[in-house]
Amino acid sequence: METPDCRDLHFTFSTTASNRVADHPPPDLFTSPEAIDAFLQQPVAYRNVSGTFVLYGQLCRPSHRASASSQTRLQLLVHGSTYNHKYWSSLQEPSEVVNTRESESYERLSWIHAATRRGYWTLAVDRLGQGRSSRPDPVTVVQAPLQTQLLHLLAQKIRKDDILNIGFSQQQHEGKLVYVGHSYGSGLGVHLAAEHPGDFDGYILTGIAAVRENANPRPGSFLARWAPAAQAFPDRFPASLPSGYLVSTNKSGRRGLYWGAPGDFDAALLERDWASQGTNPLGEVLTVGDYLAALPGVDFDKPVLVADGSADAIFCSDLGSRDLSPANCSLGDEGEIGRTRGWFPGVPPQFLATYRQPHSGHDHILHETGHQLIAYAHDWLESTGL
Repeated sequence: METPDCRDLHFTFSTTASNRVADHPPPDLFTSPEAIDAFLQQPVAYRNVSGTFVLYGQLCRPSHRASASSQTRLQLLVHGSTYNHKYWSSLQEPSEVVNTRESESYERLSWIHAATRRGYWTLAVDRLGQGRSSRPDPVTVVQAPLQTQLLHLLAQKIRKDDILNIGFSQQQHEGKLVYVGHSYGSGLGVHLAAEHPGDFDGYILTGIAAVRENANPRPGSFLARWAPAAQAFPDRFPASLPSGYLVSTNKSGRRGLYWGAPGDFDAALLERDWASQGTNPLGEVLTVGDYLAALPGVDFDKPVLVADGSADAIFCSDLGSRDLSPANCSLGDEGEIGRTRGWFPGVPPQFLATYRQPHSGHDHILHETGHQLIAYAHDWLESTGL
């Protein structure tokens, strides 16, 4: 198995963003429904937050050398809640040695392996509050507005300053920058398309759909039993980690949220997911749906692909867990995936695509059919000139 050539980078930004006022955070997300509702349903108001933040990124180079006249093509990979940059390589480092039995599946479900073989650079970041990036206040600071601002600043540094030193901003061959998100990372992508339409040349948004009408996803979230990470797993998280950084403490509840039916994924990968899960900051929970408040306008016309698993229980079930109600995402005009086309009214039909990955849940590229989406997405990029 060919191993991607990757290196670690850190980016420091001093900035200000207008975050939600987040008063009276609950101690967890299951013991007191009244406290949870009071937090999530508090009046919408904003206050500025400022600071200096460090984002970690793992830059992987294309596996074949491009000609001097070729454009530099870069994919910015942005994971969802409870994950980090390893999401894009089967929950492992791209260069990590694996045994023979696992190697084929690992490589097949690794977005980074596929992208670098197709001639792309990849930059997989740890979002604010996750992995090797800064961990500021999880309630008032780690929210969608600030996260969007940090990704915008990173995109500008890549485009204008060639901060990665990969020849991106050469005048005659300006590079192509593609945003690839999953779940919360996809929601941030919608934010960026609306607020900074010139940052990226195209978007691939995975693990996202329109929530099923009249659905109530709260029961599924309750089953995951979100609790402070430092208390739940003291061997993995430092005692100093603020209590607003939550983890799932119910393994079966987490499986019902993120995974499809048994047999649709490798059980060893599910175990790896449980053992390595990251956090779900309360500020992200508060702002998880903010992207729907200001969708891209008609002036945004870049290529967009929206993809989700056929059985994503978060978006496509009545109660937010496959253990509580059937999950079935559909592509039609009224379907959960199909309705996302309405989020991008300015994108020409030939540049707006949707994809339903069979036999998979919310973390669909980690399922056995994940390679199908990975191949489709890169063929789609080629068809759009990206």
